[in-house]
Amino acid sequence: MVLCLLVVGLVLGTGWSEGGSCAVPGGDRLGCWSWFKYDYSQDKCVDRGCCWEESLDSVEWCYYPHAKQQIQNVYVVQGCHLDVGFADTAPMIINRWFHNFFPQAYKVGKELEDMGNATTARLKFTAQSWIVSLFLNCPSSYEAQGVICPTEAEVGMFKEAVAKGWITWHAFPFNSEPELMDLSLVEFAIQLTHDLDKSFNLPPKTVLSQRDVPGMTRAIIPILLANGIKAISVGVNGGSSPPDVPKSFIWRDEETSSEIHTFYLSGGYGGLNGWFPGEPFDWTSVPGSTDIMVVAWRGDNAGPPPTAQDVISDWEKLQGEFPNANIISASFDDFLNAISSVPDSYFPLITDEIGDTWIHGIATDPLKLSKYRRALKLRSECLSKGECNMNDPRIYEFSRFLLKNTEHTWGLDNKITLPDVVTSNWTNADLANIIQTKQGQKIIESWNRQREMGLDDAVSALKDHPLKETILESWKETVLLAPPQTTGMIAVAPQNLPPFFTFQNAQIGFNEETGAINYLNNNGLSWASATNPLGTLKYATYDGYDYFDFMTEYNYLSYLFEFDDLTDFCKVSINDWGAKHREVFPTLKQLYHTPSNDTIYVQLTMPDEVVQLAGSPQEIWILYQLGVDYLNISLQVFNKSATRFPEAMFFQFSPQNCANWTMQKINSLIDPTQVIIGGNKRMHSIQGPISCINSNNPFSIGSIDSSLIVFGTPTSFPTPTDETPDFGNGVSFILWNNIWNTNYPLWYPYNPQDANILYHFTLSL
Repeated sequence: MVLCLLVVGLVLGTGWSEGGSCAVPGGDRLGCWSWFKYDYSQDKCVDRGCCWEESLDSVEWCYYPHAKQQIQNVYVVQGCHLDVGFADTAPMIINRWFHNFFPQAYKVGKELEDMGNATTARLKFTAQSWIVSLFLNCPSSYEAQGVICPTEAEVGMFKEAVAKGWITWHAFPFNSEPELMDLSLVEFAIQLTHDLDKSFNLPPKTVLSQRDVPGMTRAIIPILLANGIKAISVGVNGGSSPPDVPKSFIWRDEETSSEIHTFYLSGGYGGLNGWFPGEPFDWTSVPGSTDIMVVAWRGDNAGPPPTAQDVISDWEKLQGEFPNANIISASFDDFLNAISSVPDSYFPLITDEIGDTWIHGIATDPLKLSKYRRALKLRSECLSKGECNMNDPRIYEFSRFLLKNTEHTWGLDNKITLPDVVTSNWTNADLANIIQTKQGQKIIESWNRQREMGLDDAVSALKDHPLKETILESWKETVLLAPPQTTGMIAVAPQNLPPFFTFQNAQIGFNEETGAINYLNNNGLSWASATNPLGTLKYATYDGYDYFDFMTEYNYLSYLFEFDDLTDFCKVSINDWGAKHREVFPTLKQLYHTPSNDTIYVQLTMPDEVVQLAGSPQEIWILYQLGVDYLNISLQVFNKSATRFPEAMFFQFSPQNCANWTMQKINSLIDPTQVIIGGNKRMHSIQGPISCINSNNPFSIGSIDSSLIVFGTPTSFPTPTDETPDFGNGVSFILWNNIWNTNYPLWYPYNPQDANILYHFTLSL
């Protein structure tokens, strides 16, 4: 069926690329494509440096300009997926690795070595450096939380296993979402790994592995290269749309002229078994090379192969697939070294941003995101001033815990934790009952534990360092107890609003219905109008039809999504329980301003229906503080309801004469128009402000508390992934959402004390 769809989707024509010979017989072609849904364009194929020719002898109509080689060496990278707190609570997952997986790897590795020449099968189990670091430097404070630190004997076995090559790790701490990081945290993530390498007298790791999360930002490339990382290997979650990239390519960051080898597997992390019985999973091949890499990844927190015989059986299976090849247990670095003689010119070149189509999950916990971003910013400032030093064990330990916020796991799997209500009991009344159950309390505890590990444990690790108090002071700014006091301010009813208020050289006006800014002028420059408002709040709820569109667009199997991670991504049967598609705007209740007009409060209310039946707050206040060339905004949310129904809140800015934008990710400026098909074309997590590229009318906006943005029409879905948004519709901050149905918090607030939410923004004029 897949092949039928591929052939139907292709556009007839012929062509070839420069820099290599396209005269490759059909049977010798190496496919230069990713997923049947995308591979229909001759122009796209040729543009990336590959060849195009229709042929009845091969389905590889887009192929590398170098014939596939007879496979001589199969490099088998053995490992399993790490989710710290998905299949079980974070402490229990850590215990599995400490007391089951590492001793198991030692046992199996030793048994295979003791067999000598009786078998060529060997174990080289690839772990994650963050969990290895915890194992070797286990915080005693963790024991109170259920983590059992390893014994001396377990540590001794582990060190022997590393020395023997039975256990290794890759170049990054875990499966992360790098858009959440800044420059110094990416650098520390690599340092954490290289410090481990150094402690074992091993060469520094050079290949970053990312499983599950479908992509990352191009902004990470120059930082990786500057810190000794030479390649990226990605295994895309089996239920997710992959980016439209070939299996092996050079990924280039144009801003810094940096390039890195990148290897992609679609449809899963990697493994020995494919989608259908008897079918092998895909492997990584490189044009012009006789070496391939099989990423023999086992399931989520499944550990190494249980017995030596399991590894032997894997070798027999692989030998059957590649009868004339050597089967070699390997690390990612071993494969990269093996193909080092292949010229870079043999690889297609990709220069677009890819991004992260899972990034919408970070807005499921607004308080966690706000506190993390504040701690991250203060850490970087402390390092840049020389007041913090990575040689200080307090800063090192703080950084190690802070990293956890960037791991892709933010909570338990609801299929395991809430099995009885995965596809039912969606109403708010049902949720109130679920929260009282043992299962409901367990999943809430998992979300709180994620917060504690990444935030509270991090700050506690600072001990007596001054940075600790600085962060705690900043966190006080996330607390919102009561609506503001307006004593001494002038109240104006909506029907009595003037066209604008004047402060020095600035004028600002508001929509009498929604409270959005419909007039903003400063020193003769204008940014807002009735058709280009700023600060528009919109609350959205979604139904089953929205999810059908999302799943058919995003799921790896498209219209067959019911067979592929259905309840992880889709909120099944919500329409049967009253889900509705709504787009709701607040109503302006009152405006207050100081006599000088430098401070203005806008008081907004939301309809009772979305408060009671969905997850809207009851009331929202927005504080505007005008300066000479800036507008500070404090958005104050009161009494947000908790709901399992899908929802989102947007804060939209649509400035006049602004269709061209740039944004800062990590430490680079990214053009949002240059995102590859299958990447996240509309949604991003930013570090610095978003700026309108208009020299005559500069405009930028940023937030210390919120980083998730969407261009064009506000949506919380990362789809469609093959259409560029209308940038003329501006940009929106996604204040919260619960689009995910697993892994991230499923409703907010999950703690009653978090029902009030505070956001700060700065608009530079």
